[in-house]
Amino acid sequence: MPNQTMPTVPGYTPSTSTVTPADPTWDTPVTYIKNQTPHLIRQNSHKRHLIWLSR
Repeated sequence: MPNQTMPTVPGYTPSTSTVTPADPTWDTPVTYIKNQTPHLIRQNSHKRHLIWLSR
């Protein structure tokens, strides 16, 4: 079972798009990274300032 695709987890991105399990009878760990979303910290009629906040 080479190149198995990663399941979709809303709000997260897998560290790799595919994986080949070393032993298909065991779970293969895959790291998912939480997607960052910009947060509006200040807004006026001319500009919008966005900042990335990591959690």
